Amino acid sequence: WPPQPAPPDVGADDCSYEDTTAPLPKIAQRVHNDEARRQCEESLKAALKRAATASFLVDFAAEVGVALPALSTSHQEMLQEFMARVEEWGRLQQQQQR
Repeated sequence: WPPQPAPPDVGADDCSYEDTTAPLPKIAQRVHNDEARRQCEESLKAALKRAATASFLVDFAAEVGVALPALSTSHQEMLQEFMARVEEWGRLQQQQQR
């Protein structure tokens, strides 16, 4: 973390990780850029803390069996598209190891 080598066409200020049509290394670099921005910019540190807290709460609730609310259609589509990028990346990694 971050992806090595960094995708050459993803600038340091490119944080648009929600674009799940991009290849996985680009999404990963954008997530890294967003996380770095949230850690450095004072105005975004509260958002970083809220995101970490929310992640912990969701993980905890899921682990103890709390029924979680359904994802919106747009979030379901984003997740499905992201998982397709993960599968593509996995296939590419397997091909490169052969």
